[in-house]
Amino acid sequence: MINPEELAKHYTRFRVTERILLTGHSHQAWPDVAFEAQQQAWLDTAEHVDEVWDLAFQKANEVRRGFARLLDDTPERIALAPNTHELVVRFLSALPLRKRPQLITTDAEFHTIRRQLDRLAEEGVEVIKVPAMPVATLAERIAITVDDRTAAVLLSAVLYTNAHIVPHLHAVQEACERVGAALRHGLRPLLCVGETADERRQGLTFTVVEGQLRAAWAGLNPEAIGRCCLAYEPVWAIGTGLTATPSQAGEVHGYLRGLISELGSRELAQSVRILYGGSVKPDNAAAFTEEPDIDGVLVGGASLEAPGFISIAKKSAAKGGALKE
Repeated sequence: MINPEELAKHYTRFRVTERILLTGHSHQAWPDVAFEAQQQAWLDTAEHVDEVWDLAFQKANEVRRGFARLLDDTPERIALAPNTHELVVRFLSALPLRKRPQLITTDAEFHTIRRQLDRLAEEGVEVIKVPAMPVATLAERIAITVDDRTAAVLLSAVLYTNAHIVPHLHAVQEACERVGAALRHGLRPLLCVGETADERRQGLTFTVVEGQLRAAWAGLNPEAIGRCCLAYEPVWAIGTGLTATPSQAGEVHGYLRGLISELGSRELAQSVRILYGGSVKPDNAAAFTEEPDIDGVLVGGASLEAPGFISIAKKSAAKGGALKE
């Protein structure tokens, strides 16, 4: 149980001990440390300019670990965003809406969700708005609406229009788990794992990628794992022009293949394709696929230039590797 008096000490700028704040969403009280963090972010950017990203990723990982402790979860399952709009857009953009063109929500959601879903409805996506009232039966009514055409359910635990708390949310979770797993609908998930520059400097690369892999594939049986692809994509090499050496990447790939063997079998580990991603270019693609545990490359910015991308594809194919765009 959190002591309100102890908590109030961290919200002095909002004067929470002097007044009662009943506002919600973006206008709730912010902790003093948030103001200090904003100032520090400004100073860090002024000091480091383009080199600030390692520090930013380090801070982001600290925040993920903090939320994971509060939620009794793993950091890899925590997504961060500067605002709810950006978080919802990222979430919606990852959904297989062509194969599962149905979204379920309520008629009592905050503007961010409502506006995005209304826009998708205009483009032909089926958006089902379940009446929020009576709230006591809302979760059950949403659960029976979920079917194999449903890509996602977007539902607040506390309704925006009336501040009612939605009970029995486990019913929605169970319905989504029953019909919503991508593996059950012919999709081939690609899991990307990788460490930040700071984590590599601390010698934590293997620890980080193992934690990410185990968290993402927790609960999957060997058959399901065999239908997945895996990519090692060090964070410090994404869009920076930096890249791991083939031997560095090969070492991590070998470690990942060993983990897959532990999760299933040696045969399973050999069947799962493990790709390298991170500033892959025409002049280095072949060197990566020469490594025995690198099955192909995951191409980012280089795919925007057709001649170079074709060159990468040919070199990867010549080495017997896979190419994922």
